[in-house]
Amino acid sequence: MFHKIDRNARNEYDYYETKKELEALGIRQEYSGQNIDTTTPEGQFLENSIVGISAFYSRNLAKETKKGMNENAYKAQFNGGVPPFGYSITQDKHYIINEMEAPAIRLIFSMFNSNHSYGTIISALNDRKFLTRRGKEFGKNSLYEIITNPKYMGTYTFNSVPKNINKKRNSHIKEKPEDYIEIKNAIPAIISEMEFMKAQDKLSKRVKVSRIENDSDYILSGYLRCGICGCAITGHTLTKKGKKYQYYSCSGKERGHKCSSHYLPKKKLEKAVFDYLSHDIFTTGTNSGLIKRFMFLQEHVPKANSEIIKTAKREEKLLKGRLNNLYVALENGQMDEFDMEHIRTVKDKILSVQKRILEEEQKEKASPITEEAVLERINNFINTVKSKKTLSQ
Repeated sequence: MFHKIDRNARNEYDYYETKKELEALGIRQEYSGQNIDTTTPEGQFLENSIVGISAFYSRNLAKETKKGMNENAYKAQFNGGVPPFGYSITQDKHYIINEMEAPAIRLIFSMFNSNHSYGTIISALNDRKFLTRRGKEFGKNSLYEIITNPKYMGTYTFNSVPKNINKKRNSHIKEKPEDYIEIKNAIPAIISEMEFMKAQDKLSKRVKVSRIENDSDYILSGYLRCGICGCAITGHTLTKKGKKYQYYSCSGKERGHKCSSHYLPKKKLEKAVFDYLSHDIFTTGTNSGLIKRFMFLQEHVPKANSEIIKTAKREEKLLKGRLNNLYVALENGQMDEFDMEHIRTVKDKILSVQKRILEEEQKEKASPITEEAVLERINNFINTVKSKKTLSQ
């Protein structure tokens, strides 16, 4: 039961997709504020007309909202949401430097340009009691957002996140969108342009090094967990005075979280794990036990998948409800740039959940694996591990 059709959905696709799902379950939609008999051709025509008009109203409102935001952007005015750390906003929507937070910004760029790691910078910020706008300690993600934000050198930007072919925001696309707005020297600068560009150059080099490191064979990444905080153990490469050091460490500690774990030399850890697997796991008797364990788990996978699907569908329902509330706010003219981005984020989450549901449903239908196939995969894995040059003694 809905009050009106436009309370059901904000675009044609969502409306008819929801209607199709409900009808498949034997559920009919009714509207308390609109006397429409959707079982007749006349009622269906009226329904289609109202759905189209509601969708037009929603899109047109979004267009007018975006137009107002662009006008603010050309004046270098704040467009809503949470101001960047280091800035405050005046009553006439202009940026001013927040002198309580600006020292943290200068410290971040100074240390980053002096080749300090994210972890070291985060520790320095925590020692000085700096917290994010949400009252939390700084992490790698918040540092990255600061280091890549041109506003800190006085350049105002708007619509910096491009869209993919489906017209959804995608921060992985490097090209700027057509409606991107950039105005140099439009707001007070906390750091110089030279400092900012130096940081971008160093960041670019770090990314290249990171990609090279990822090509290194850290075969245990993704398989180990920190015994202290539970975060994943990942592989890293550090170069000091021209010498390269490869090691595994707690990803939580790398992100600046408090963890007393130590760095683990790559070769020593991989050798210890391989020796354990060779002597205590990959033996004929143990293989038999692994196979029996796998076959037992396989019998119970459908039940586990069913629970995962139920949970995912509940999450999908909640996300669709949240999306509907955002559309209501949009219609009431209560949206800003960050809220518009939130709509796109929620939509992406819905698609991700729907993909997960589909994958789990396919798992339920998958053919069972035989004991022979399990043994073959174990042997293939053993041979692959043994062939790794990183494990040569």
